Amino acid sequence: GAPQAGRTIEGPSRVTDGDTLRVGAIQVRLKGIAAPELDQPGGREAAATLGRMIGAAPVKCRPTGEQTWRREVGWCVLSAGTATFELNREMARLGWVASCPRYSRRYVAEEMLARNAGRGLWASDGAGYVLPGYCRAARPATGG
Repeated sequence: GAPQAGRTIEGPSRVTDGDTLRVGAIQVRLKGIAAPELDQPGGREAAATLGRMIGAAPVKCRPTGEQTWRREVGWCVLSAGTATFELNREMARLGWVASCPRYSRRYVAEEMLARNAGRGLWASDGAGYVLPGYCRAARPATGG
């Protein structure tokens, strides 16, 4: 379908993988992050983490107007009780995704903190996770 920029997509969701979910009939790719594919090391764990985070709570996504592989690209938030948090940021904070600064610099700091703390994918120094080429292009150099 046509890109959904400016419109909010909300409702129950189903996790496709660690950086994609389906809200109703619309697939939404979380902007600015990349999770391993399901068949890569950490991929199933990333998807399971996102699924546990969402549970049965409704999700609200704000598409950017971009599309990739027939998926809307956007930022998604979850309201749990009195707390509201952004799923993209939380996945980076927990270490189950890498940031993609080529598309958004929002999550670089969270990724670095997760790496330094050895959380998620970075518990084994990211062993086996190959960052997708589309993220690599403009990534800042990391020391060590």
